[in-house]
Amino acid sequence: MAAALDPRLDALVALLVHDGLKVAEALALDVDHVAGRPPRTTITLRRRGEIQRVLLHTDSARAVRRCVGKRRTGPVFISERAAASDTPTRLTRFGADHLIRQLRTDDATELVTANALRRFHISEGHLSGSVLEHVRDRAGLADIRSVMRYVDTAP
Repeated sequence: MAAALDPRLDALVALLVHDGLKVAEALALDVDHVAGRPPRTTITLRRRGEIQRVLLHTDSARAVRRCVGKRRTGPVFISERAAASDTPTRLTRFGADHLIRQLRTDDATELVTANALRRFHISEGHLSGSVLEHVRDRAGLADIRSVMRYVDTAP
């Protein structure tokens, strides 16, 4: 559904759901932080003061490549207004939330949020039997207790 609405939304949702990135981490990505082609695409992130390379899920890698298009520099996620100008402007958290709100569930009263997408990633990792330390590292969390907070409140 996200791919049909906007390539930026598709990439953002993929990074949150498949790779467990925080919205701020995704929005901070620049085109030169993305290396390789699917299925071996990696991104460079700064987590807790350290530089980390993260291997992207194949769907995320394809979505990010579609979002970037032919651009060689600048932010991965650009604002819609910036797409028409010569200097790309980074998509803000408010802009990302606006994009994500375009996703609807069958129940119109329930909103899809960035936190719900990330919670899904962490819960699915736990339910699939992954080691909690692996789920923690993949989501960029500092402590196992953080993983358990996401898992304990999952629907």
